[in-house]
Amino acid sequence: MKIFGAKGLIKTGHLVITILLMVYTGECLGQEKPQSVTVNLELMQESDRSLDQVKEELLRDARVEAVQRVTGLNIKSFDAQAETESIEENDAAYFQTFRRLMRINVEGRIVGEDTPEYYVEGNMVGITYTCKVQKLDKDYDQYFKVDISSNKKAYTVGEPIEFEVTTTKDAYITLFSIKEDNSVAMFFPNTYLQENYVKSDELRLIPNEKERRIIDFMAQTEGNQEVYSELIFAVATKEKYEFEKLAEELSYKNNWITLNKWLMDLERDQWTEDFAQIVIYDN
Repeated sequence: MKIFGAKGLIKTGHLVITILLMVYTGECLGQEKPQSVTVNLELMQESDRSLDQVKEELLRDARVEAVQRVTGLNIKSFDAQAETESIEENDAAYFQTFRRLMRINVEGRIVGEDTPEYYVEGNMVGITYTCKVQKLDKDYDQYFKVDISSNKKAYTVGEPIEFEVTTTKDAYITLFSIKEDNSVAMFFPNTYLQENYVKSDELRLIPNEKERRIIDFMAQTEGNQEVYSELIFAVATKEKYEFEKLAEELSYKNNWITLNKWLMDLERDQWTEDFAQIVIYDN
């Protein structure tokens, strides 16, 4: 996706955006202390898969397993739901894994990780993965919800993208783009679109008609890929914050963990989340 603004473009992966990239990481308030978890997994390398592809799958699965161990949730129940929501039959394995991780994230999040250790014995590839998982405070606001969707589920390159957001309570909306490598870019609010307040039960278009005079979100694939999927993560907060500070911190490595830390620092009843997926086809 590209975002066209009044003063040109800044590219972050498949997003081209007109914002400063950024997160606040203070001590977590009222949350349980992070738990250290070590996961050992093995996977057979098939002839049609590279070693890097197998390592990537092992890392994705290890992250899900780590959160599952701390939260005690049954991953299989989330798998079934993820399958029913898949847009493409050949959807990347990453997005299936991410859906599962997003669902168990309502109970806990990875807030730190060591460099994974891999070993290869014949066709068997293994991983030793250590991370810190923090459980969320269960005292959340069950009446505070956010819903995000796009005006289309599939786009061709160059088409405008518009998001529809509603909340059950007055809130401030933040939108993030999440890539397959877990890198995160915050694209709303931004330098040109700073008003992110949404009234309860009122539909908020992002960008709306007035905002499209300043900035546009355009469909764009990455590299030479004919089909590209992108996850849009929406966070609604009851209080307003300085988005520039968050964008700056998200410009560093492992920024998906930075995003998790920021969420864990917020009081659990002060925020809620939702996500949507869009698919972009090359012309």
